[in-house]
Amino acid sequence: MNLLTAIHLKADPARGGDLGNYWHYLFGFFIPFSYLLWKRPELFAGKKLILDSCNPLTDALAKEYLNHLGVEHEFEELTEKTIGMTRKEWKSIRRKIWRRLSYAERRFRGDNASWFTYHHFKFKKNLIIIPRWDKYLEEFGNFPPSLKKELNSYRKFIIFKVLGLNPIPIENKSWLIIKRAAPPEIISSEAGKKARWFPGYGSERRELKGIEEGVKELKSAGYLVKARPTGDLGLLQQITEFYSSKVLVGVRGAEFANMIWMDPESKVYLWMSSSFQNEPIQRKLASACQIRYHEIPHEGQVSPVMDVAKLLEINSST
Repeated sequence: MNLLTAIHLKADPARGGDLGNYWHYLFGFFIPFSYLLWKRPELFAGKKLILDSCNPLTDALAKEYLNHLGVEHEFEELTEKTIGMTRKEWKSIRRKIWRRLSYAERRFRGDNASWFTYHHFKFKKNLIIIPRWDKYLEEFGNFPPSLKKELNSYRKFIIFKVLGLNPIPIENKSWLIIKRAAPPEIISSEAGKKARWFPGYGSERRELKGIEEGVKELKSAGYLVKARPTGDLGLLQQITEFYSSKVLVGVRGAEFANMIWMDPESKVYLWMSSSFQNEPIQRKLASACQIRYHEIPHEGQVSPVMDVAKLLEINSST
């Protein structure tokens, strides 16, 4: 293959790994590169894309999207991606100094910050380094300025142009209850060993219990509701499911990254889990997406039980 006809899309090597996690992959690779593909199509015209391979699960998301667009592509391992690398980079003296400078710049320059932040794409001949917008959201509680300004246009392109969906008035949309998916078989295969770097996966780690009973109760109360194991769905189907929903319910997890596809002023009810000790990043994403967001305490449970009475009480007051 003639390298002049190829463009390499590389994950930001200064941020470490964890791109095997759906949340980090969506905001740290897929959304940035698909945004650039939408915003600057002339960069990719007549080119073959060489994407940084993360693992079979997340690569499949980009593959499905690019196949749908008819874009020629392949995957190569362009960077090392491990949790150990992330921690080592985070604790380094260089990175600590850089973070302090980044916070100071954000404080004084706001969305114009560009010297020490990392929301820009880096172009080097036939190489594009993809910025880690997941880390930007985590540290600054918002999207990078370009995406923040054009988020609605980007969403409309994905939903209406790429997927070809019809607009749905928010009052006609349904409730979506997230069912955590079981661990996929590929994780135990040789090809899937890099799929996650944490013990367990999906419902094996935690889940929202009592979903079937909860759905029946909600339907009996007159609500349009569906329950989906969203982690088992392809990317385009996930976007479709979340766009067509106005209320999202589930236990804290990476699936909530998909609230980005929901309409502003939609509602999200996130059940907390005692397996977490840190602040939920979902809170920051909801704010950035103008989603009406409410957290429900876990009461000491790793896998809490869906309480419909409590849910409807909260819904009536939000």
